[in-house]
Amino acid sequence: MKKNSLTIFFIILSLNIFSQTSQKFEYQYIGVIVLESKILYSYKIDFNIEKDSIKGYSYTDLGGSNETKSILEGIYDKKTNDINFVERDILYTKSKINGDEFCFIKLEGKLKLKKTKSILNADFIGYYPDNTKCGNGRIRLLGENYAYKRINNLYKKVKKKKKIDSVVKEKLKPENFLKKFSETNISSGEEVSVFMYANELRMEIWDYGKEDGDIISIELNGKVILKNYSVKKVKKNLRILLSKGKNSLKITTVNAGELDTNTAKIKLYDTRRTYEVLTNLEVGKSALINIYKNAK
Repeated sequence: MKKNSLTIFFIILSLNIFSQTSQKFEYQYIGVIVLESKILYSYKIDFNIEKDSIKGYSYTDLGGSNETKSILEGIYDKKTNDINFVERDILYTKSKINGDEFCFIKLEGKLKLKKTKSILNADFIGYYPDNTKCGNGRIRLLGENYAYKRINNLYKKVKKKKKIDSVVKEKLKPENFLKKFSETNISSGEEVSVFMYANELRMEIWDYGKEDGDIISIELNGKVILKNYSVKKVKKNLRILLSKGKNSLKITTVNAGELDTNTAKIKLYDTRRTYEVLTNLEVGKSALINIYKNAK
């Protein structure tokens, strides 16, 4: 990868990520999708390999307006290093388009599962849910450990530059870089859609950071289900009955405590899936989680 491409790669990866699982994965790759039109989107895949089967998740346009998480499935041949995988079944998205308009990636390439330097550089084809082709391009990914070494080397050079802003230097610290891949975030004004199967949703709310007086209110479909709740370290449990179709969960910050934004974490439990959201909302601001009930 050329130096200018590597710079773009790290700039994109400095964005916040709305990761929705605490599951541990043996293989994690981060990088970019380069479309045929030369447009770049950040991209991340997490997966495990059992025998020759790949199972995990993909994240597209991390921190962007079309950020989406999908299920990833495929096959890996350890003898030949052949890898192929496909995306399917959206778990959540920030995009405004409906499910029939999503373009899912299908990839075939070579990948050596090295601990020191693992790179995936392969072509892909995109397909709509009806198997109609919707685009193509190239994926460039680095193993997370290798990416950490690269960002660490970059940081050593950057921190010596007097002309580079201190805020930029702080973001490029290796520990802050990796932290963005382990936390979830939903910011003021954002709207996220998730897809669930249960009729009844279980929700937990607690203070993820310092217990500093965060107060939030939550509405479901315009009805208040939690008013002026002071978020604590101890988890608050709620059970919510979902209506057919779209259910809108609105989270509003009433008081951000000692910090500028609140640090409440919300966890949603489905019969098949679990979602975690770390709120990052200013006082008086809200964010929406649209819950779509899938057919069983």
